[in-house]
Amino acid sequence: MPRPSAPEDICNMTLDFLKQRPIVSITTPVTDTEKILSRWYDIERQGALRSHPWKFATLRTTLTPNPATPPPFGYAYAFDLPNNYIRMVSIGDDYLGDLKMDHVIENGQLLTPAGSNGELITTTPTIYLRYIYDCLDVSKMDPLFIKFFAIGQAIDLAPKFAISASLEKDLQAKFMEVDTLARTVNGQDAPVKRIQHSRILTKRRGLPGGIFASKYTIFES
Repeated sequence: MPRPSAPEDICNMTLDFLKQRPIVSITTPVTDTEKILSRWYDIERQGALRSHPWKFATLRTTLTPNPATPPPFGYAYAFDLPNNYIRMVSIGDDYLGDLKMDHVIENGQLLTPAGSNGELITTTPTIYLRYIYDCLDVSKMDPLFIKFFAIGQAIDLAPKFAISASLEKDLQAKFMEVDTLARTVNGQDAPVKRIQHSRILTKRRGLPGGIFASKYTIFES
């Protein structure tokens, strides 16, 4: 069996799990099944991508503030998020910056009081952003993610098809196994990083002594 390379391939995997007949196209749907999958595929894909910081769908970029939309209060800068943004992975070009960066995401923008090192500065600040993007190319998707996506979509669409309660229960159990495996393997695709803290730099950057994490810290697994 060739590797999935198109949205229809993932949809047909979903239908295999549901024990339904395959489809031809969700771009120009004709049958009722094609119309259902055409309505659901994009939101299912984006939901699956947003559910975890998948390495295959991670991009890096730098952001500068949008001078036309400064926050009226609370934060100093507003950075427009990329058009294909799905989920944040981290901010900053070093882990100390990640630990102290105050930020919030509102209305398609990242609001922050400072640059990546958490300090207020007079020059134009730059944000170093790692994020999950809306991966449309099936050929770039991790094989375990594809299986995770296909089964998750099958579970969500199960009420649309006349499947037995036992089959739905089997799908739930299978999904839990694939979910755990996909997340575990994804976490092994990068080496464990040791974070070292300098007392001098910590004091210079305004951090209280002994701080290792905050409510803004994003941990990967």
